[in-house]
Amino acid sequence: MPENIFRYICAQLSVKFVSADSISGGDISQAFLLSTDQGRFFVKINDSRQALDMFRKEGEALKAMVSAGVKAPHVCLSGAFEDSAFLVMEYIAPGPKSRTSMEELGQSLARLHQHHGEQFGWNEDNYIGSLVQTNQWHDTWATFYITERLWPQLSMAKARGYHVGSMDKDQMISKMLTYQDEVFPSLLHGDLWAGNYISGSYGQAYLIDPAVYFGDREVDLAMTKLFGGFSNDFYSAYDEVLPLKQGFNERIELYQLYYLLVHLNLFGSSYLPQVSSIMRRYF
Repeated sequence: MPENIFRYICAQLSVKFVSADSISGGDISQAFLLSTDQGRFFVKINDSRQALDMFRKEGEALKAMVSAGVKAPHVCLSGAFEDSAFLVMEYIAPGPKSRTSMEELGQSLARLHQHHGEQFGWNEDNYIGSLVQTNQWHDTWATFYITERLWPQLSMAKARGYHVGSMDKDQMISKMLTYQDEVFPSLLHGDLWAGNYISGSYGQAYLIDPAVYFGDREVDLAMTKLFGGFSNDFYSAYDEVLPLKQGFNERIELYQLYYLLVHLNLFGSSYLPQVSSIMRRYF
């Protein structure tokens, strides 16, 4: 990556450039550790057309989580230089993922979920990975989950030639109503797999790469169980602050369906058997 973009970023931050080193940081964007005379920064760079919008919304989502009382990297700057978009955040020096960090993460997620909205949705569409995630406001969770989550991904999968099962939106909403009791709109991380939190040097737990909206808190918890990486300490700490609702285990796959559809549309047919099985079970 040419130095010019990093020197431009440093000028915007009123700091002096020292070095920029490539680091692991995600599948969608390139990640760099930017060293300056005023400290280190984490920088994401992407040259796709939607990257500027994607980074702006990621920055807003991180700020929303911090406002709700959880730890997330401080957003310093987002913008564009020539053909590339960038997002600059504070650099969190990583530490081991310990029992302490897992407990703090569980408590932090519960605090996030205690932040409620009046409806289900978000004030603008955002992204799940590189895919657009629609967030129109809805009064009921069933209508939101089918209309804004499952239906767009099912339609995309069908357009790509995947047979994903029966698709009748009204019937799916009616079925969805039978699987839920009262649901309050909780602020969600929205994409909570094990790679989307950082353990700091002293066991602090930081949430990163959010896809926020107000929804059923069980969605975040279902995602944590899809690919693993969360210990019993995490779930116990969460439950102490905000106990799970009765019947959660019966709804886990229902909420994992959204993420499996996203993976089907992003990564291909290896996810189709799971998608088809869950569609048959619930719809």
